[in-house]
Amino acid sequence: MIRILEGSDERHVGVLVDGRIGADDAHALFSLLEESIEKHGRVSVLVQLESLGLVDPRALVEDLRFSISHARQIERGALVGRPRWLRAWARAVDAVMPFATRAFGADELDAAWRWLRREPDASAPAAGSRQRSEPEVQSEPKVLSANGARIPALGLGTWQLEGETCTQRVADALAMGYRHVDTAKAYGNHAAVGAGLTRAGVDRDEIFLTSKVWFDDLAYPDVIASTEASLKELGTDHLDLLLVHWPNPRVPLEETFEAMLELREKQRIRYLGVSNFPPTWVERAVRLAPIVCDQVEYHPLLGQDHLLEKLRAHDMALVAYSPLAHGEGLDHPTLQEIARAHGRSPAEVALRWLLAQDGVGAIPKAASRAHLEQNLRATTLELSGEEMRRIHALAEREGERTVDPDFAPSWER
Repeated sequence: MIRILEGSDERHVGVLVDGRIGADDAHALFSLLEESIEKHGRVSVLVQLESLGLVDPRALVEDLRFSISHARQIERGALVGRPRWLRAWARAVDAVMPFATRAFGADELDAAWRWLRREPDASAPAAGSRQRSEPEVQSEPKVLSANGARIPALGLGTWQLEGETCTQRVADALAMGYRHVDTAKAYGNHAAVGAGLTRAGVDRDEIFLTSKVWFDDLAYPDVIASTEASLKELGTDHLDLLLVHWPNPRVPLEETFEAMLELREKQRIRYLGVSNFPPTWVERAVRLAPIVCDQVEYHPLLGQDHLLEKLRAHDMALVAYSPLAHGEGLDHPTLQEIARAHGRSPAEVALRWLLAQDGVGAIPKAASRAHLEQNLRATTLELSGEEMRRIHALAEREGERTVDPDFAPSWER
C-alpha cells in the first residue's frame, strides 16, 4: 500500500510504503509525479518504508524504472526506513534511477524532508564556524550518471601509494568526505587500500570502490581468478566497478566481458568499465556489454575531445587519471595566471577544469593530507567560460601524454 505523506507539496512528494506494493499503487504514484513534473519541470521524492512484506526491492525498482517516462526530471530521492532493508532499497534505486539518492534512518524523517527541500540543518555549525584547517567543500558533490551507475566525480587515485602511507591516505580521504577510491591489481596495494577502508569506519555501501584487471589477465578464467584474489586482498565482498586496465588485442573482448558479466551476475561486481580504450575500442566494447566509463589520461596538457564525444554518445563517463600530469605543466603561464586571479593553486585550477565538464570525473593521487585538502578545495572554485575555453585550447594544442607504455593502443587523437 502507498499513501501520500503529510508535508507533501507539488514540488516535494512524500509517500509511505507499507507492505506489498501492487501495480496500481505504483502507477498512481508515478501519475502524481508526472503531473507535478508537467507543472513544475522538476520534483523531489521522499519514500518512507514502513514495511516491505515479501517485495524484492530490486525487481520493484526495475519495474518502476519503466513505469515512468520522466525519471530524469526527478531532482532528488530520499529513502527513510530501518537499516536492515533500507540498504537494499537504496542500492537498487541508485543502480537504476538517474537522480541523487540519500538514505535516512527510521527516526530521521524531518532530516530527510530538510535535505529534500535543501533546507539548512539546525544542528549544523553556523556559517563561518568552520575550522581553518578543514577544506571547504561543495555541499552537493558532483556525481557522474552513466548507464545506471552513479560515480562520485572526485575520487582518490592510489597508484604508487604503498603500505602505511596508502592505508592512512585512504582513511584520511574517507574521513574528509571522499567516497570514490580507485586501485588496481597491478598497483600491488590492495591490502593497504583495504586496511584504509577498515580504518576509516565508513559504511561500505557509502564507498564507490574501483579496481582493474591487468592486461595479461583478460582470458575468461584469469579474469575470474584475478578478481576473486582482488576481493580477498581488499577485504570486501564486491567491487562497485571493475575495469579492463588496458586493451589486449591477443584476447577477444567477448571472452573478457563474458567473465565480467558472470561476476556481475554473482554480485561480485556492480558495474563494468574500461581503461585506456581509444574510440575504436570503445565502440567494440559497447556492443558487448553495458560499459559505464573509460578511465584515461586527461589533463590541461592533453585534450580528449574525440573520445569525449564518443563516450557521451554512449552515456559513458570519462574518469581522468593523472589529472595533474604528474605536476608537469602546472607552471604553464595560462594555469598560473588563472590561479592568481582566483587566489588558488594551479592544481586546483586544473582539477576544476576537469570536474566542470559534463560527464568527466578525476582521481588525483594524494600522498599527503595537504594534497587531499587541496584537491577537495578545487570543488569550490568557479571558472568563467573564458577561462574554461583558454584551458581547453591549451589541452588541444599541447597533446602531452605522460603514460604511454609499449603495449598501449593507437590513441586515435
